[in-house]
Amino acid sequence: MAIDLYNLLPALALAFLISLSSHQTAKGIPVVAAGSLIFTAVAVYLPLSIFTSDSSTAVLGFLFLPLLLGTVVIVVGLLALLLHAVRSRHEDRSVPPPR
Repeated sequence: MAIDLYNLLPALALAFLISLSSHQTAKGIPVVAAGSLIFTAVAVYLPLSIFTSDSSTAVLGFLFLPLLLGTVVIVVGLLALLLHAVRSRHEDRSVPPPR
């Protein structure tokens, strides 16, 4: 049970990030979309490379796969927050002050 949660945690974190970015940080959605593509590419490529490897220790990659995917989610989340902050600040400067 615990190993299942360990393996599902990055995907759940990405789903939470997508939900959060669509409601709270809407200006960071392009970063989350790109990060989702990177997440999917890593989630597909790494197991394929583990299965095709001839090394006896290649299966250890399955232990590190959730950590790598979790790192992708954290970086994408931080970039989304940064993009949201920059876009919000830029919009605040473009609005003329009230008279």
